Amino acid sequence: MPYVTPTTQPGDTPSILAISWGKGDPQKDAITMVFLDEAGRFREHVKVDNLVDDEPKDQFKDLIQRRRQLW
Repeated sequence: MPYVTPTTQPGDTPSILAISWGKGDPQKDAITMVFLDEAGRFREHVKVDNLVDDEPKDQFKDLIQRRRQLW
């Protein structure tokens, strides 16, 4: 059963933000984020080294804020 929110209506299709940090080694593996719209179309890809430093953290926040409008 897919995840649904309290406001999800029957027949609604979600957008997806997938996040992966490879094998989890912060010294080797980048964090990769992919956004798919409700039709499953690729819309955006972001790759950062970490989420501790300000610049990559800001990129992540920007992606969330920009794409939240579509959720």
